[in-house]
Amino acid sequence: MKTVGIFPMSRAGEDGSRYMASASADRFVRPRVEVGTRSECERPRINKKRTVVLIGNYEGEKGSMDRFRRILEGGLSWEESDWEIITIRPRKIIGAINDRGKVGKWLSYVDKYLLFPLALKRILKRIGRRPEETICHICDHSNAVYYWILRRRPVVVTVHDLIAVKSAMGFFDGKRVGWKGRLLQRVIASGLRRCEFRACVSESTALDLEEVCGQSARLRSRVIPLCVDPAVWEVAEETRAGRDDTERWRREIGGRYIVHVGANVWYKGRDRCLDIYQALRGLVPDPPLLVFAGERAGEVYGFRHPVFRDGWARDVGWLSDRDLCLLYHEAELLLFPSLYEGFGWPILEAQACGCRVVTTDRPPMTEIGGEAAVYINPDDVKGSARKVVALLNEDETSKRKRILAGLANARRFSVSRMVAEYLGVYEELWMSMREKNTVGGRKVENVENMCAKAMLWLLRKKTAWERLRELAHEYSCAGHGDSTDGMMGSSR
Repeated sequence: MKTVGIFPMSRAGEDGSRYMASASADRFVRPRVEVGTRSECERPRINKKRTVVLIGNYEGEKGSMDRFRRILEGGLSWEESDWEIITIRPRKIIGAINDRGKVGKWLSYVDKYLLFPLALKRILKRIGRRPEETICHICDHSNAVYYWILRRRPVVVTVHDLIAVKSAMGFFDGKRVGWKGRLLQRVIASGLRRCEFRACVSESTALDLEEVCGQSARLRSRVIPLCVDPAVWEVAEETRAGRDDTERWRREIGGRYIVHVGANVWYKGRDRCLDIYQALRGLVPDPPLLVFAGERAGEVYGFRHPVFRDGWARDVGWLSDRDLCLLYHEAELLLFPSLYEGFGWPILEAQACGCRVVTTDRPPMTEIGGEAAVYINPDDVKGSARKVVALLNEDETSKRKRILAGLANARRFSVSRMVAEYLGVYEELWMSMREKNTVGGRKVENVENMCAKAMLWLLRKKTAWERLRELAHEYSCAGHGDSTDGMMGSSR
């Protein structure tokens, strides 16, 4: 995404096509068409009367939250509605000096919490809409700190997971957070409590929201599940049609393999994954290799776990959408013994690519995996290994049925469904703001209200003046004519 100025901004113009704007000028330039958007000739000309401002993550952060923002932006641009879609995200300016280690972390804070709020104020002024006609959607709950900049407008926050907030509040035993982290998470939780609406990606996240922010926050929220990335579906369809090299990863890895996708944080359960595989080696003489995608597990577990030391595990690092889909498609199964998730995107991605799934028997994994997944207790290592062996030994008919059931489950989580639900939220919030005409407890003045107040003020003044004249007339009729003129003169 090409950007100019202090922040990047993309928007849909009057003809519905994607445009980009600089921070210092009103000149728009065309970018390339992204996945999930229509071409210019396919879009009708719509007079955009209302605006949705999508607030994305810091430039360079390419996690699941940024993917959600990209999918939502593409889906909203595809829909034919009278909402103008504008995307803003903090740009890497000071953080570009050094983006590694603690120094890079603190420099990025300057971009995110000092420079970007100033830019956000400017862009909201440039939009020129009345506050109730601009919905601000914070696509990652960790950016709820920006609520204090947006509080005169209705704010929607998508809550992905509250692991960091709960860790800072002491919900997890043995997980210590420094005072700076606790302060930041406290500000995030405060923004979540005060925003107008929260969209939770799963029922499990909604329960965590109630636990952290209280019952009132839960009442003003809704569960809107995420969807499978359209780019994943596109590659999966090409793979199933035989247009890709479906044996590439098996050649590079050296045979059959089990895949795990994630990071080295404690709740992803990579240590459990290695323990289950170690138990699997005792049950199967020649098991498939264990392949880690995402953050390299060998950097943490390489020297201390026998699976790595004996050469049964491989690291492939971060992959493109196409390479990851091919990795799923050729794998025997996805082993995903996560202890805590907000949604569990790898489960849906694997099922969309025709890969069987073994995951934890806890929500939200049980919500997402459906009946096609095999559920295990990650604390029972030997029992989990036996279930993996049973899945590996399935006959072709059972395997085919499970893969088809996984595809059907993944199709439940479509982009159109997710976008339609968010458009419904925008519409409801806009209507409620129009009716109440208040946002965050503050009165939002518009032309109609100002005219009504002015007329009421004039009527009150006129009524007071007429009452004064009546009193003066009564006083004169009582025989105090000389004093009456004086009182009228003084009143004038």
